[in-house]
Amino acid sequence: MTARRPFRPVAFTLTALLLLGTLWPRPGTAQPFAVENFMNLSGWQEVRFPKIDTPSSYAFARGRRALRMSSAGGASMLVLERSFATGETPVVQWEWTVTRQVSGADYSSRDGDDAAARIYVAFRRPLEDRSTVQRVWARTQRRLYGQVPPDSAISYIWAESGDPGATIRSPYTEANAVVFVDVGRADLGSWQRHRRNVAEDYRSIFGADPPGEFFIAVMSDSDNTDTGSEAFLRSLSVSAE
Repeated sequence: MTARRPFRPVAFTLTALLLLGTLWPRPGTAQPFAVENFMNLSGWQEVRFPKIDTPSSYAFARGRRALRMSSAGGASMLVLERSFATGETPVVQWEWTVTRQVSGADYSSRDGDDAAARIYVAFRRPLEDRSTVQRVWARTQRRLYGQVPPDSAISYIWAESGDPGATIRSPYTEANAVVFVDVGRADLGSWQRHRRNVAEDYRSIFGADPPGEFFIAVMSDSDNTDTGSEAFLRSLSVSAE
């Protein structure tokens, strides 16, 4: 595991952390990505959150040949330290299973926004393509952290409850969306494979063309429900259509 990166004091919301420039690679690194099998975590950065004392656990599980993601009333995330060109490599594929589901999640509320497994795709558009308010905020982040942060995100989750395939807006901000790709406990322990064209998903959700660059993070969290979770991620890839 790489050493965790220290955070400057900020008012905590998950959205704010997702959009902070310190978490993401600098522009110009977009490139195709071969299948990740998580045998080591070089190239990944663990990010811990202010005001959450207990981080999640991320480690390669040799018996399953997969990344084990677990939490015990806490949260942290892994961010891939590279970016991708949305127009050139819009397809994200992964295979995962959940073996312990969170309990009491409510995805319409910040107090219940927990999931045993998440794949985050965060998008970054140029300053000139943002609203006036977004440009002011992004320039401030650039002065503080040296780069322009992402401005929107899609979170693909294995939810405790909900309608499979449904999409909702994040309880933190309208700029983030949550897609329920797997739901419930019936398939616990079984491997599920997914293929998403994130450019098409962005157009469907936000009604606009996606930004030209995106980033990926993975997460398991149970800090809001103060329960626990365990999931395994066996593969992850980014590729052309």
